[in-house]
Amino acid sequence: MALSGRFSLLLLLLLLLLASTPPTSAEYLPAMSDAQFVLYFGRSPGMFVEFRSPDCAHCDKLKPIFDQVGAAFADSALVVGLLDGKGAARQAAQQLGVNKYPTILWIGANKEGTRYKGANNFDSFLSFMLQQSSGAAAAAAEARAAAPAEPEAGADCADLDAEGLAALAANRGAHRSLLIYGGSQTCDAMTKTYAQLGAAFRREPGVVVAMVNGRRHEDALRALGALPQVPSFPHVRHFARGTTRAPVEYSLEPTRALKFLLYQNNKEAATLRAAGGEYNALAGTRRSLDILASQFEVMMRVGEAKLAAKVKARAVADVAKLVGAAADDGGYYLKVMERMEGEGGAWAEKESVRIVALETPTTSAAASDAMKKRLNVLRKFFNAHGEHEMPEEAGTVFQKNAA
Repeated sequence: MALSGRFSLLLLLLLLLLASTPPTSAEYLPAMSDAQFVLYFGRSPGMFVEFRSPDCAHCDKLKPIFDQVGAAFADSALVVGLLDGKGAARQAAQQLGVNKYPTILWIGANKEGTRYKGANNFDSFLSFMLQQSSGAAAAAAEARAAAPAEPEAGADCADLDAEGLAALAANRGAHRSLLIYGGSQTCDAMTKTYAQLGAAFRREPGVVVAMVNGRRHEDALRALGALPQVPSFPHVRHFARGTTRAPVEYSLEPTRALKFLLYQNNKEAATLRAAGGEYNALAGTRRSLDILASQFEVMMRVGEAKLAAKVKARAVADVAKLVGAAADDGGYYLKVMERMEGEGGAWAEKESVRIVALETPTTSAAASDAMKKRLNVLRKFFNAHGEHEMPEEAGTVFQKNAA
């Protein structure tokens, strides 16, 4: 539904205010529980919530409007939610003294709630939120200046304090990998290795790599379920993306080498980073299409155009089943096949050299990643049977952009 000019202006003003607030993993929660309420209470720059009950017909009429508000602020730091004050959010209702339904509140970072008493429509809700946000903006800026920096997805390996640890645990939008160290020589060596791991994921927007002194912050770690009954150091915990459940421990035996930490973090985070920060050789590829690429290359090389066309038809059917980024990656296999059909089997080699020539010290990380994925696919049309070799420069050029 298109917004009117007034709606758009109010929305823009509110988003600008929220853009200056600390980031959180906020979202629209149409069935917010007590646990979710505690997670955001006092941590979000603002919560706009409706307390409701299952037997409240008026509450049901408000839900479509809250759905609109939630959609409008899905990518902001603001939390919009509906809470069952007689059910899953009973404790939150008691804490705020809510006993009538519906009750609509704005809850600021200071944990104080302001009751909404205006008209029940999107425009009025937006005006109220703007008024509450602007009143809290100055106080939030002052508090932010004195607060420790929170770990952000894609940052290098931060050494966290107790507040940073709490922010890490609450950051559900990212996969979080945490090294818990003590004071031994082994721990000192691991902190250096983990700093290298953090650098490897610097370009990955959905991953946070961090470390914390387990002896200094033992109580905070126990509260998160991140320490065993008898703590030993060093050890690694993974917080899965999209959850605030207790983190999963990763065994550091039998090795603490960077390549194994890298493998484990890629596995847990569903990423494909190499030690230098660039994509590894699997990025952009799919095993089923790799096999078809090899078969296609052989058929083209021996002049069996009809058989090559059959292989391509199988690849088209496979790619048709893919969605999102996987479909885009699969589409490049098809493009390579089409160009090789039109320009000959040597096209893949020529294209790899062309892509390498585009890479410069000023190439953006995103562009470099895209080039690496294409080179990985092109490699599947080379060297399948020892006759074609990947141009040497194509195998090494991406190292220089990792820093």
